[in-house]
Amino acid sequence: MSDIEAGDDIRLLGRILGEVVSEQAGTQVFELVEQVRRTAVDGRREGRSPIGPLTDDLSDAPIEAVLHLVRAFGWLALLANTAEDLHLERRRRLHLDAGSTERPGGVAATVTSLLGSEHGPDEVALALGSVSIAPVLTAHPTEVRRQTILDVVERIADLLEYRSLVIDSSSAVAEVESEIRDEVLTLWQTAILRLSKLRVNDEVVPKENEKDLVDMPKKIIDEIKITPVEFADEVLKIALTKELKKTEWVEVDLSKKDDKS
Repeated sequence: MSDIEAGDDIRLLGRILGEVVSEQAGTQVFELVEQVRRTAVDGRREGRSPIGPLTDDLSDAPIEAVLHLVRAFGWLALLANTAEDLHLERRRRLHLDAGSTERPGGVAATVTSLLGSEHGPDEVALALGSVSIAPVLTAHPTEVRRQTILDVVERIADLLEYRSLVIDSSSAVAEVESEIRDEVLTLWQTAILRLSKLRVNDEVVPKENEKDLVDMPKKIIDEIKITPVEFADEVLKIALTKELKKTEWVEVDLSKKDDKS
């Protein structure tokens, strides 16, 4: 499994996204996206800042086109991350299939490499003793990302994986790419983030925990309707918007042709 395969998936997704942008937002927006992409890539390759040239590219662009541009690169980043995550999973399976339990770059592989090096145990222990490891906690974007997007991204990953399995069949590949295009189109027509922040309007708590409510900030108490309950049926009455109705089941003998029930 080579890095080229991950790049192939990213280029495929980029091409499909470009087709969707051109179709949905117009050729002028697509050309603006391509111009900005080329400017950024050229700046990176030449080792210079692309800020000046990018400013020139966008100075006369209408705000509607710029908004489409931002959305296009946002979706491109998400699709590229999806392809890279899939590639990492492919590599993991490749190492497992090869009987390898130590992945390059992992802790076990690193320790094995150190033990097999020319450095003695004391020197290795001294070096490891100076290493500082600390957890980093960050807010993950999926906290505000819509479930619709998460579902679409998962389907795209599955389609990319299936495409790699049928890569020798041009007709199968064409069908898969058509399905991927449909999913990318769904992404383009969906807002990246929720347009409004989710809020809690009411809360059900166990009756025995009612005494703990005195420790909650007054602002929360005033904004949220909190209902203490003792039994599960109380929860159902509060949670369900419509009252449950009793249903009678009638056993029907399907072997009787004249049975109209």
